[in-house]
Amino acid sequence: MKTIQFIPIAWVGLVLSGSLLLAQDARIRRLDPVAGIGVSTNVTTVSPAEGRSGIDSEDLGPELLLERRPKPPVFELSADSQYSFNSNIQMTKNHQESDGELDETLKLAATPRLLPQLTSLVYLTQQFVRYNSHSLNDYDSQAAGFSLSHPFGPNGSWGTLYAGFDANRLCYPVDAGEIFKEYDTLLGFWRSQPVGHRMTVSYGYQMDWLPSHPSSWTRVYNAVSVSVSVKIAEKLTAQLYYRLRDQEFLQVHRNDLDHLVYLTCVYTCNRFIAARIYGSYGDNSSSVAVNDYQVANGGAGLALSVKF
Repeated sequence: MKTIQFIPIAWVGLVLSGSLLLAQDARIRRLDPVAGIGVSTNVTTVSPAEGRSGIDSEDLGPELLLERRPKPPVFELSADSQYSFNSNIQMTKNHQESDGELDETLKLAATPRLLPQLTSLVYLTQQFVRYNSHSLNDYDSQAAGFSLSHPFGPNGSWGTLYAGFDANRLCYPVDAGEIFKEYDTLLGFWRSQPVGHRMTVSYGYQMDWLPSHPSSWTRVYNAVSVSVSVKIAEKLTAQLYYRLRDQEFLQVHRNDLDHLVYLTCVYTCNRFIAARIYGSYGDNSSSVAVNDYQVANGGAGLALSVKF
């Protein structure tokens, strides 16, 4: 019979997995500009025989034909597959065990336009996590959530404020029995600054309040992060990411401080397919010594997406 001991193992593994880190980044990503009326880049001169309507077009000079830009897609359906090596699947200081891990994620997202300058995101995800040797730790995850973001300053140059809500549950793969669930209310700020033509530096702060079941996992996060993205080639981008996070547990006497360093290279094959390799290292220091740990991960993934 499976025991409740599995709960912290699964949850912490989710936090440090590469696939969920990318999903978290997606909450605050920049979306396409608002669709509107634009001027065609092709200037067309209309002859008098073609363009007279009471006024000779020759008197007006060359005409600019106004074209309605296609509206950006509202929906996105994506599938992500990632295989990685995890150096410490139990997330413990002692008795460390390593294993290979396969993460499969399906996601349906919508970005409805509510107000000018206000970006909205609504999403549903289903994740399957399978280990090579430690199959008793396999789990499935379902999540649903939404977020709102708004730039501020001239042309959004000062940064972006965002807020969101996410509900997530973990369950056993066979009978779908619930293992763990949490509700994440978050508020944050981020700013990106181009450095030259190929580099972008981004930094931000995020606060999360996470009521959980079992309640001993109810906690508050305060995190700061910084990343550097470099466009190596036309379709190849590298990113170095660092996060410092304080975790305060509200129902038990525990406080953690963790560091995460993450390096990834993404090759965008086309608008539907992107491949990546990544490596990460995490270090957690806890007021409860048994929860201290270090973990390293590395692997590769493939993402497919269709917008409509």
